[in-house]
Amino acid sequence: MALANGQWREAKPNEIPATFRSEVNLVRVDAEVADGGRPLAGLKKEDFVVHDNGAEVALNGIGREKVPLDLILMFDVSGSMRPAVQAVADVTWEAFRELREGDRVAVMDFSSRTRTVLPFTTDLRSVERAIREDVLYEPFSGGTPILRAADNAALRFMEEKRGDRRRAILFITDNEGQRTMSQETVVVHLWEADAVVCGLIVNSLSAMGVASRVMNPTGVLIEQAMRVGIGGLADKTGGDLVKASDIRRDFPALMQRLRLRYTLYYPMPKGKAGEHRKVLVELAATAKQSHPSARVYARKGYILPDSEVSP
Repeated sequence: MALANGQWREAKPNEIPATFRSEVNLVRVDAEVADGGRPLAGLKKEDFVVHDNGAEVALNGIGREKVPLDLILMFDVSGSMRPAVQAVADVTWEAFRELREGDRVAVMDFSSRTRTVLPFTTDLRSVERAIREDVLYEPFSGGTPILRAADNAALRFMEEKRGDRRRAILFITDNEGQRTMSQETVVVHLWEADAVVCGLIVNSLSAMGVASRVMNPTGVLIEQAMRVGIGGLADKTGGDLVKASDIRRDFPALMQRLRLRYTLYYPMPKGKAGEHRKVLVELAATAKQSHPSARVYARKGYILPDSEVSP
């Protein structure tokens, strides 16, 4: 269904509904299964094998299309990013066709600082206006502290009430950041926030790319040694990076992949609040045989919450 009047796309009849609601005693893991770069539909809980700290766990349920999504669009407004952000703005409404009723979108941007442009809303027209009338009016200068921006987005999610909503941060960036804090610290905060990091990687005339080539004593370019992107965050949280060769095609496609992730539920193991747990999500043997080239994107860990807080 078109979004001409701000309506949401209806779920297709064959889409897998959420079959289990998360509770305090359940762990929830979002997982994307992609085959040839396209989301793989039709999988059931029997098609997944999940290990928690090395021990296989039994899934209580699986959800997909009908699990509501909270999405932060995080725009890089540094350097020469304006043409790329303009291109994204031009296809935003088309990308929103992948959203569902009940999904919420917030807008943030970052350069030397991170700013909340628009809080979470179901009003997609207001999101589009915020991008065109606010983000695009930024000066597009300063540095690109990607880690700091991701950390601020995680903290923003922590301010929201916990529940059944899936959480994702979508960066629109050239991925030419500077190291401003520990990646490990940011990953822990993203795990605590239960947020997936994805990235639409666009080309820009980055000042870093034409900076003077200064060597350190080891022979490594200083600018290269200080450069950091979101690849590690995406890997640890189960997100995906797409290098945009055609924004009109790639932005909606990435939104679709975000929306068509599976949500897996299993009993929470016993442990102390704040304990770091490792997670491994794979396809079961029969599913691997049917889809030998499929790849699973899922977070690598989580933090055991307080007993009063949902995971």
